[in-house]
Formats: sequence, C-alpha cells, structure tokens
Amino acid sequence: MATPRGGEAQASGTKRNYDDVNKHKQPSLPGMKSGCDESSELQLEAFTHFWPWLEDALPGCVAIPPLARTHMITLADYGCSEGGNSRKQFRLIQEALRKGGALEAEHGAPALQLILNDLPTNNWARCVSNFVTGEGAPAAPDNYTVSLAPKSFYSALVAPAGTVHLGVAICAMIWLSSPPAGSAKDGICHLDGGEETRNNFKRQADADVDAFLRLRAVEFAPGGLLFIVVPSRMGSSSCTTALYAPIHDAASELAAKGEIDASLLEDLVMPSYIWEVEELEAAAMRASREWEVLQRGTASLTHLLDKFRADGDAAAYAHTVVGTFRGFGEPVVRNRLGLNDATTKRLFAHAEELVTASPGNYELRNVVSAVLLRRATARRSTSLDM
Repeated sequence: MATPRGGEAQASGTKRNYDDVNKHKQPSLPGMKSGCDESSELQLEAFTHFWPWLEDALPGCVAIPPLARTHMITLADYGCSEGGNSRKQFRLIQEALRKGGALEAEHGAPALQLILNDLPTNNWARCVSNFVTGEGAPAAPDNYTVSLAPKSFYSALVAPAGTVHLGVAICAMIWLSSPPAGSAKDGICHLDGGEETRNNFKRQADADVDAFLRLRAVEFAPGGLLFIVVPSRMGSSSCTTALYAPIHDAASELAAKGEIDASLLEDLVMPSYIWEVEELEAAAMRASREWEVLQRGTASLTHLLDKFRADGDAAAYAHTVVGTFRGFGEPVVRNRLGLNDATTKRLFAHAEELVTASPGNYELRNVVSAVLLRRATARRSTSLDM
C-alpha cells in the first residue's frame, strides 16, 4: 500500500479546531465538494496510491501529437477545493513531465498552464494562496500560469475545445449534480436506503458521469490523459462505515432527545455516490468513441486505521474520522437538518464520543476506485446536448 504524503499532522494525532475551519464556509451545493485542506488526507492517500499509473503513462502521452509539438501544456484539476492536494499533485506531475522531456523543446520550453476548477462557492482565496501568493506556493517562472474556472464540471466546459492534455478528478465525483429523491432510516448514505433510493442515485450518477465525459471529450486534445479516482465499495466495505455512520448514530440519539427533527433525519441522504469500478468502466465504454480505458482498479487503503491499531489513541482517531467528514459534509448536514451553531457543535462532538468509545464499530477503510482514460487520437464531433 502506498504511503500518503503530506499527512503528518493528522498522523501524529494533532487535533485541529474544525469549528474554526468551518465557521466561515459557505453551504455546500449539490454535486461538488466543499472541503478544506486540513481534512483531505484520504483524498491524497488515494491519489498517491494510484499515481504510478499516471507517472508511467506520461512518457507515452508526451510523444503523441499535438503534445509533442505544443507550445502550451494544459493541466486541469476538476474539483480542486482549496488547492492543498492540487499543489502536491501538480508538483508530482510537473516533475514527471520534466523527466519525460515534455518541458524541454528545441526552441524553448513550452508554457505550462494549470486550470483549477470547482463551484463558485469554493474558497477561491485559499486556492489562490496555495498556488500563487501563500507560503509554499510553487515557483512561478514566466512560462507557468494558473487559471480559475468557477463552475460545475457536470454542466459546462472549463477550457477551450481541444486544449487540455492532462486532467485529474480526485474524489470530486463523489458528489452528484443534484440530490435524487430518497430516504434512509438506517444511515445517511444511498447504500442505506431502499431499492428505489439506490436506483434513483444510480441513475443520477450514471447521467452525471456521462455528462462529465462528454464535456471533457470536447476539452481534451487527442491522446490526452484523464485520471479519475472516486470513493468506492468493495463488497460490503466502504468509507461510509466510518465517515457517515457515526454522524447518523449521533444524530439519531439527538433526535431521540428532541434536539433534531427525526423526520428531517430520515430524509437526509448525502447527495453523493459510492461507486464501483465496473460502473466507471461501463461509463467509459458508453463513451468509447472518445475514450480508451488504459487502467482500472480498486484498493482498500487503511493508513489511518493501521495507525490507530498501532498507537491505540482512540480519541485522536475519532477526531480525524469525524473531522474528515466535517471537512466535506458538515454544510450539507447542517442545512438539511436545520441545525444552529450549538446543535451542530453537539452533534459532531457526540459523533467523536461514539467513535472514541467503540472504534471497532467505525473502522475507516478508504476504499477507492480509479480509471485512467486516454482521449481518442482521432477527434470526432462530440455533441454537447445534455
């Protein structure tokens, strides 16, 4: 299993004040993530695990026209959030391109453009700090530029047609473009709902991924690489066991005390989808005129669980588990349940208490699936009809 980079603070058990982190965040809009750098270790772990696929494919990519002859290499990050992980990913990609010779040319190095995409409600100031103005921002030579694309990647192009050479979407496609109808008595994930709820979510997820691939096919240059990683499931195992379950359990206990509306809780199903790798591959096959599948796979990553088993610090483990959910899911839960500040604080504090008391009930397995796609080298006309 690959070891994640950049996760030292959480790995050491250091506690972050997630109340301060989330105090000024905008409510999450359906379909995309509202996250913070401090709670994105699982996302980085997933990228790092599958990174060798992309690293191995880049030398072949740089040999395919027009990338081999271009004066501009364009990278796109679909669902960049605040940019902390994007910055780490960009540095790996930049170094791989350099080693592969893509950043060298007979008449001077080509320009390198990075497009950062997320919803307009994203924390763009933090993103700009990570890439341009803040401490640790990448060096900015004359041939390196950053562009922001504040829009949904399900409904709009984020780059001109035929210009993107490499794109990544790391855990961003967990979010659906709109919340399907559904309810669940035993959880807040679509997997906890009945057959109708699960089918509604699958239909929405299939429509969203089809729209995503259709739009990216327009943006990508022939031979360009698209790397998609999503939260997934392996049998009955998924990240929802640890991330979603303690929130539901804590909310249920508060509902029993009358602090949360029980009817609202039953109707709370996170507008997210836990994928199977076969579903991603099937989507690529539906778009086989535009995309070729180079790699596919699923992994169960247990870095945080293994650390807890080694040090036995249940409180630190609980803080990391619940804090990870808060980083992306708190705005949704708060808005859908109509919680005020005090009840929100009690909800997540109680969720931490539950995990601390019974960590074996909330084992965090970061199950993720990935596909590496290549844009067809002969571009065909692609319809944008949604």
